[in-house]
Amino acid sequence: MEENEGHSIEADKLMEKAVRLNDKDPLIWLTWGNIKKKSEKIKEAHEYYERAYKLSPDDQFVISGFGQAKSRLGQYAEADKLYRDILDKQESTLTMRQEVILRSGLADNLKRWAEHLDSSRNYEETEKRLKEALKHCETVVELDKGDIKSLDLRREVLISLGFFYKKMSQPDKATECFMKAVVKIPKRYREAKDTVIAALEVAKYCYTKGDIEKPKEICTFLNRIVRSKSSPDLTRKVKDFCSDISNFVEGKIIHANPRRRFTIIESLASPGSTYLGHIDNFVPELYEITTELLGKKNGVTPIG
Repeated sequence: MEENEGHSIEADKLMEKAVRLNDKDPLIWLTWGNIKKKSEKIKEAHEYYERAYKLSPDDQFVISGFGQAKSRLGQYAEADKLYRDILDKQESTLTMRQEVILRSGLADNLKRWAEHLDSSRNYEETEKRLKEALKHCETVVELDKGDIKSLDLRREVLISLGFFYKKMSQPDKATECFMKAVVKIPKRYREAKDTVIAALEVAKYCYTKGDIEKPKEICTFLNRIVRSKSSPDLTRKVKDFCSDISNFVEGKIIHANPRRRFTIIESLASPGSTYLGHIDNFVPELYEITTELLGKKNGVTPIG
């Protein structure tokens, strides 16, 4: 109660008194670890969880806290072993809630581990861990379809996997992951944030493929979300992208200059209105400008 009120010093004094009365009770150390974790003092939390673990190595809640602390400290392999050992030993006797907590912890650790591996360019292992994290998330969601934290974690993993595939130049796989992360009617800020991030990536991909209708549809959807539930940064990104889409002009190429690598595009809706299209600005990407482009339909988003 003291910790919930923000009275950390008073909370520590009470926990010290509890330990003096009984330092063999794992619940006391677990509680103290939870208090430290809540205040982001992860090293201290790890120390107290370790004391609880030594006293009660088969307790699911102790292992969950201990595993989370290890994961936050970058001890991914150790956290992974903790979760797997108890799931292998006790899976048949775990309650649904216990299994949800442990598998969620395992999935979150795998995601963090993947991020670390990605930063060191170990892409094969990055993909392996993200895919396994997603598998555990799917199991958890199946166990308890209404668990908000499990659904949040699943979307987080899907988005991480989507950005990984985007980085690996596998846009179809990336888009599939992003689409699965979209919530059709987001009701919470977290749902809205994840949906905006994922849907914006889908819209960008469709745009690069030359599909303008799908991005327009997504922009309508996104503008409805950001008006009520979004951060200023995401709101700006949506506004900028949707502005480009709304300014999109359909046209045809009436002039091509292979040597200087540019084209002239005339608006179909306003004949006589023309735009410069340099090779570097084409979506999808062009590798050369040739006279064969003459008469081809194209689109342009005016700049400036």
